[in-house]
Formats: sequence, structure tokens, C-alpha cells
Amino acid sequence: MIAESLAAAHRNLRLGYLPSRRMRILVAHNAYIFRGGEDTVVEAEIKLLRQNGHEVMLYHRDNAELDALPRWQVAIDSVWSQRTVLEVGRLLRSFRPHLIHAHNTFPLISPSLYSIAEHYRVPVVQTLHNFRLLCPQATLTRDGRSCDDCVGRWPWRAVLHRCYRSSLAQSAVSASMLSAHRALGTWRRRVSRYIVLNQMCREIFIRGGLPAEKLCIKPNFVQASTTPMGADAIDDAIDNAIDNAIDNAIDNALDDAIDDAIDAALHHDVSANYRDQRNQYSQPGSRSGGLFIGRLSPEKGLHARAQALQQCPVTRIAVCGSGPLQGMVEQTEGFDYLGFQQGDALRLRIAHAEFLVMPSTGIESFGLAAIEAFACGTPVIASRHGGLREIVTHGRTGLLVTPGDANELADAIAYAVANPLQMRRMGLEAYQTYLARYTPERNYAMLMDIYHQALTPLPDSSITQAIDAQTRAGTE
Repeated sequence: MIAESLAAAHRNLRLGYLPSRRMRILVAHNAYIFRGGEDTVVEAEIKLLRQNGHEVMLYHRDNAELDALPRWQVAIDSVWSQRTVLEVGRLLRSFRPHLIHAHNTFPLISPSLYSIAEHYRVPVVQTLHNFRLLCPQATLTRDGRSCDDCVGRWPWRAVLHRCYRSSLAQSAVSASMLSAHRALGTWRRRVSRYIVLNQMCREIFIRGGLPAEKLCIKPNFVQASTTPMGADAIDDAIDNAIDNAIDNAIDNALDDAIDDAIDAALHHDVSANYRDQRNQYSQPGSRSGGLFIGRLSPEKGLHARAQALQQCPVTRIAVCGSGPLQGMVEQTEGFDYLGFQQGDALRLRIAHAEFLVMPSTGIESFGLAAIEAFACGTPVIASRHGGLREIVTHGRTGLLVTPGDANELADAIAYAVANPLQMRRMGLEAYQTYLARYTPERNYAMLMDIYHQALTPLPDSSITQAIDAQTRAGTE
């Protein structure tokens, strides 16, 4: 489906269907207390749009504001924020955007964003980074296991099980927001196009009641800052490692027959010799150990990872991130906690890791960290479900394990440590996958195609007429 989205985007680009480069776009995002992939994606897309000549304004709220608000106010605002109506209304009058691109709106922005957009006849594109429109918990998990009890149903079960932050009250507020706007038809009528991150997400949202014709697949992207070493370097390293193994075996054979020595050498474990040669062909610098990056929360599989390290003490896992389980990470033997990192510092960490570990127990709608690793030529050990199963190809770009299975995760980590040459080959294929699917250039074409689709249903609006005029002027 990603390939089909890319083909459609490039076809429309050739035919001149895409809007003018001088679009005005209002981006709306409610940031999280603990920074995660969504926040990174929002910043990257804004930068991408501006680099391509668009004028972008960000309407931003932050969950850090919640501490200063009474709980009753948060409950009301999550269902309908009058502040959003007033503030976004002013922006729509002054900035006059061609469209609104919404990301997270819970809890401070609220679905009132869609109503004020409809009032001013501004189309809305909504990226579905998680499953909030179907699940009050947003992750399709309960008690560490996958759960789809609320998909396509009224979400009263989430209240019964206190799914959101283990709180009856907060679960009720989240469920009320979903129920109220489902009844009002907000999700079906007031959003022009939804962006989902893969085919798995699209199928789940269709099952949950969203219109199939409004669901467009566009994965996330990252900007690669380095080019991993080429395959020739690895082939040379393998040849050198085998030659060294043969020479060592022959030298140590002593009274054994030459034929037996060569046979033993050919079957010698080259990985031990390889470890002494890493610096000769790792780029950039040497690679060592595993790495985890992301929010430190239960659904990321941190407990399974800790158990796996106890069974596989041959390597250590560096951890970059922040979240409620930070204390557990700092106290767990085998973890090296490095704090929250981003930008070049984080990319350098990824480029120096032998592999990235993503054993999420919750269903990942995408897994931005995986393509960040691909962009650095680093293979990924990930859970065999959700979006990660669509990104990582087992044995080709990484290894897949059963979610929550510490034994299987330990085996995968042990394999990665014992077979560095194979993991480097996987890393090279991961980089090729990045180039084919997850670069900014490919993503921009898909994004512009979706924007065009969002504008197309409004042929008589002044917004569409203005864009058509700009497009005609740009081709004359």
C-alpha cells in the first residue's frame, strides 16, 4: 500500500494536480508531557513544508498546562474547548490557511477544532498517530495485552476496566469525548482526509467505523545524516575474517593433517575474529551493543527487555528517552540509561549501535525509531505485531519476536551479538528500505497528494478557487 501511495503521488505530481507551492497551512498539535515520536513527526513535517516553500503556522498546546487547570475544566475542554474555538477562529481569519493539518488534539485542543474549521469552510487533514478515535487508552492494550474491545463499539468497557491511566474518572472523560463526537458524526463528516501510517492501521480504523475513502496511507519519514558503508566493505570483511580463521587454524593444527586443518578452519566461528576488526569497516566509527529509544512506558516492552538481559548478559542495552519507568530503567542491571536525547546526538547513538531493540507489547501504529535506525543502516529487533511487523522484515532488515516473550527476545539478542556480520548485512538492507520508502522527498510527494484530495471535495469554495488561480499563475 505504501508503494501504491507513492505511485499515486508521483502520478499526480507529473499531471500538475498538486496545489501551489505557496500554500498556507495551519498545523494543530497538543504536545505530550513526555516527548515522543508524534512530537518529532510534527516538527519534521513543519520543517519539510517550509523547506518546500509553504507558509506554516503552528497552533500548539502542551500537556504541561494541565497542572495549572482544575480537573473539571480539563474534563470539559477534552470534549469541547471554547478556547480552541476562539483562538483558532482568530487564526483562520488572520492567517487564512488553505487547510488545517491536525495531529494530536487530546485533551486541550479537543474536537471543537473540527467544528470551527467547518464553520470557516477550511478542510482538515488529520494524522492518526495512535488509536485514540477507537480506544480511550489510544494503544489498543489492556493489562499489557492487545485489546480491541472498543473497536467499532461504544467504549464503556474502557471505563469499567479503568483503561486510561488506571483512573475511573479519566477513563470516563476519554470515553465520553469519543462517544459524544461519534454520535455527532464529527469523525465521519468534519475531517476531509485521514492519514494512517500503514495498511494495518487502515484496516483497524475501517473496522472502527471511519470512511474507507477518507483513509490515506502515508508513513512517517526521517532525514538521514550519514550513509552506511557499502556491501563491498562487508564482503571484504567476511573474506578477511575467513582468511584469518584459516591461517590461525592451520598454525595451531600442529600434527593434524593439512586437509583436516583446512576443513576445521572453514568451519571456524568467524564472529570472534570479526569482533577485533569492527573498527576497520564500521561507519561512522565502531558499533557496540544494543539501543532503545522512545518513551519509557509499560507498553514499550521494558519489563520483557529487562528479563531478556538477565538471560543474555553478553551485551548491554543503552536507553535514550524519558517516561514513568525511568526509575526502573536506572536500577536495572544491563541497562545504561543515557537520558532523553534528540537530533544529531541521538542519530550518532543509533549509528554506533549494533542493533535497535523495539519489543513493544502495545500495538505500535508505526514505530518511528525503526526507520531512524534504518536511515543509519542499523537493523532492528522488534515485536512481531502492529506497524513494526510491516516495517521490519525478519532476517532481512532485522529480527521479529513474539510480543512480551522474554525468552525469544533473549535468543534474538544473543543471535545478534554472536552474528555481527549477518546483522551488518541486515543493516545495509534496512538502509535500502529507507531509501525506497521513508525519505523526506518521497514523503513530501505523498503529503501533497493527500492535501490535494482534501481540497478537491470543495470545488466551489473560495479557498480552492484561490489555489487554482495560484496554480495557473505558476504555470503561465
